[in-house]
Amino acid sequence: MGALGGLIAWGLTEPFFGRALAQELPTLARFKLDAFYGLLSGFALGLVLGIGHWMLSRKRRWILPLSAALGSVGGFAGLLWGEALFQWLHSLELPARTVGWALFGFALGSSQGIARGSWAGAKRAGVGGALGGAIGGLLFALLPSATNLPDPSCRGLAWVLIGALIGGTSVLFERLL
Repeated sequence: MGALGGLIAWGLTEPFFGRALAQELPTLARFKLDAFYGLLSGFALGLVLGIGHWMLSRKRRWILPLSAALGSVGGFAGLLWGEALFQWLHSLELPARTVGWALFGFALGSSQGIARGSWAGAKRAGVGGALGGAIGGLLFALLPSATNLPDPSCRGLAWVLIGALIGGTSVLFERLL
């Protein structure tokens, strides 16, 4: 479900944010762009992860809006944190993307445990989601230089990878720890 959620997040956000993401913007405009981009993409990925958990349990319909809301918060905070780190480290993309997406992954992973009413599950899934987000963020940063793909294609591939990694590692950590 995570890879599908990543694909949906990319498909939903690319028409609105794609061109602006590739442009040089003043700092305040970049933060605003990242805030809305993170909010919308986090909403989409959180909602799809919530749908996956709801399909398995068929209980607690409220898991859907809660997952979407917590995904929105994680997307908003993760992308703003990553941009702040990027600005502070003077454009060191690898650590900024890694930490920003780790925060995004923690919020999305833990949201699934919270939505199921398990605080222990939320912590474990959050750690797994953070690891998946960090690996996905690192891959997100490396894709343009490792491939000859245009920016929109790199973002699409990165979103699928990030969704799969956050979705997979959060469930793995919640079940195994």
